[in-house]
Amino acid sequence: MARGITRFALLGAVAFAAACDPNPSENPVGNTPASASPPVRIHPDVGPHSLLDATTISAATIQANFLRLELEYSGGCREHDFAALSSGAFLESWPVQLIVFLRHDAHGDPCEALVDNEATFDLTPVARLYRSEYPGAEEPVILRIVDIPGRYVLVPYHPPEAKVFPGRTADSP
Repeated sequence: MARGITRFALLGAVAFAAACDPNPSENPVGNTPASASPPVRIHPDVGPHSLLDATTISAATIQANFLRLELEYSGGCREHDFAALSSGAFLESWPVQLIVFLRHDAHGDPCEALVDNEATFDLTPVARLYRSEYPGAEEPVILRIVDIPGRYVLVPYHPPEAKVFPGRTADSP
């Protein structure tokens, strides 16, 4: 009887370990090519309450009109979703800043492997908002990207001129 319980426990442990990818870098979740990247979503109700699960931003860069984040978080058993959210309220500093919250939804992933991943977001909504609030500005807007309350990374962003946005002219609001 004890031997049967031991085998059952051992099989359960093996099944659980197999469900968690031991090499998460070979099974990335959330990677999207820049052309299919979701936009930064702007909504007035966004704030620290918008954050869900812990993640760490290990690097942040701007490539063309896309924000690329290198991320670390625990997981490995389920797909994780990421969103970049902002209230759209600029901080009146010099240069101006915009807080962007990185929302991470682990969907209850029970695994604890350290996952290295990246997420890319289209900055077009930020550029449109910045150019409408600060027409003709030559300074960058500093994106303050928050991964957990009280911790953030700063990334300077030089939004393109309004005339390069599809469907917009220099006279469009």
